[in-house]
Amino acid sequence: MTDSQTSKKPKVAVASTSRDGKSSSVGKARFNRASEGRPFAVRDPGELATEPRSFVGRIESVELHPDAPERRHTIIIDAVDTAVGLGEVDRPFADWERENLALLRIMTTAEKFAELAKMDGPYDENGHENLAGRWMELQLVPRGKVSGPLAQVCRLGERGYERLERFTVSEITDFGFDPEEPRSVGAAANSSKVVAARLSRRRQPKGVKASTTASWHDIAQLYSAVANTAVHSIVVHDVGHANFTTVLDSTGAPMLHFDCGWPIPYNWKTYPPTEPAGPYANIVVLSHWDSDHYNGFHRWPAVQNAFWVVPDQKLGPNAEFVVEALMKVNRLILATPFPSKAFTVGSITVIGCDPSSVNGKSKQMNNSGMAMSIALEGKGNVLLPGDADYLGINNALYPAPDRLVVSHHGAKVDGTVPTAPSTCPRAIVSLGLENCYKHPSIESMKAHAAAGWPLEFTSELPDDVWGRQASRGDRIIV
Repeated sequence: MTDSQTSKKPKVAVASTSRDGKSSSVGKARFNRASEGRPFAVRDPGELATEPRSFVGRIESVELHPDAPERRHTIIIDAVDTAVGLGEVDRPFADWERENLALLRIMTTAEKFAELAKMDGPYDENGHENLAGRWMELQLVPRGKVSGPLAQVCRLGERGYERLERFTVSEITDFGFDPEEPRSVGAAANSSKVVAARLSRRRQPKGVKASTTASWHDIAQLYSAVANTAVHSIVVHDVGHANFTTVLDSTGAPMLHFDCGWPIPYNWKTYPPTEPAGPYANIVVLSHWDSDHYNGFHRWPAVQNAFWVVPDQKLGPNAEFVVEALMKVNRLILATPFPSKAFTVGSITVIGCDPSSVNGKSKQMNNSGMAMSIALEGKGNVLLPGDADYLGINNALYPAPDRLVVSHHGAKVDGTVPTAPSTCPRAIVSLGLENCYKHPSIESMKAHAAAGWPLEFTSELPDDVWGRQASRGDRIIV
C-alpha cells in the first residue's frame, strides 16, 4: 500500500472483479503476448545532447497537467530536423533518413512557450488554447548552456521512436497555422520557414495528394467480413501510456484494431513488461492522429500490411510519413470528416466526432476523428471514445453503453459521463502510470465513479485510487 493510499486524500473506488466476475481476465484470448521477458531496454530519461540542433514542426497537442495548481503543460511537436535541407524536404518520406523525423516534448507553461515564441499569448480572444496546429522552429541547445524549458527529442528509428535526447529550448519562432513560403531563402530563418511551408502543403496538388488507395474490391471484402462476423470479446491492451484495442470474433481471432499505439520514449516509465505478439488483424481503425495512437505502425511490421481506416486531418511530418507508407502499399482508406454522423457495419458503429462541440485547438483535434460503439454478441454494447470528449460524441448515434473504455486515458474531458447500467457495468482506463501527462485526473475518476462505473486500469492502481485489482495487464471485455 502506497503512502497516498493511506493518506486522508479522497480516493476513488475501483473494482477488483466486475459484477460478472470477469474484470481480471488476462491473456485468455487468442491474441498472445511476448513471453520471453521484456523485449526492449527500459531506458533512463535520455541522453544529454552535446550539440545544438534546430527543428521545424507542427504542434500536435498541448495538454494541461490535471489537478495541478502550477498549470504546467506538456507540448508535443511533430517535427523534422532542419538538417534535412531544402533539397530533401519535397521528396517522399521513404527517401529520408528516418532519424531526421522526430517527436519533441516541451515541458513548460503555455504562457512561457508563447512568450519564447514572441506571441501575444497562447489563448484566443475567448481564452481558449490556440497553439495546437501552429508551425514552429525550435532552437535547442545542450542542457546547462542557457536557462529555458526542457525539451525531449525522440527520433524515428526502424521500430518506432527509441532514441531520446535531452535539450534546453533557447529560442522559438512562430510561423502560424498556414505558413507562407517566403520569396527569399537567403536567411536561415527564411530557410526554416520554407521547410514549414512545404511540409504544411504536401497534400496540395503540387505535393503528395493523400487519398484512399485501397481498391474497391478490397474495401468490399473488408466490409463483408466485418458485416458477417459477430463480436465476441474486446481486448484493451496494456501498452503502457498509449491506446491499442483488439476486437475478437467467437474463435478468438482478431477482426480489427481500434487504434494501434505504443508509448513514445518520453513515456518510457510506462513500458509494459511484454508487448503484444499477435496475430494482428487486417484492419486498423484510427481514432485520430496522436502519435501514441499510431506508433504501433512502426513497432509491429505486420500491421503495416493491414488496411488503415484513418480520419482526414491536418498533420505534421511524422504522421504524414505513415500516410505515405500506407498509400504506397494501397492500404490507406481515408475517411473524410463526418461530424455527428455514424455508419454501422455488422456489430460495429463508427461515429464521427464533432470538433465544434469543444473549445481549444488540441481538444478540437481530439474531437475531429472517430469513436466506436460495438455490440457484443448478446452481451450489450461497448463505447470506445479514443481521446474524444463525451461532449464530442453525439449520444443519439450509439446505444447506451454497458461497458466503457474511459476517454483519453482518464484525463479530464468535457461532457457528461454516460450513466452505467444497473447490472454488470465495467469501465476500463488504458493508462501507463508515471506518464508525462499526469493522467488520470482524479476529478475525472470521481465523475465516472459517480456515474456508476467500477474502474479498472491496464496499469497498476494509480495513486489516490483505492481498491484491489490484478497487476497491470490486458483487460478483456466479454
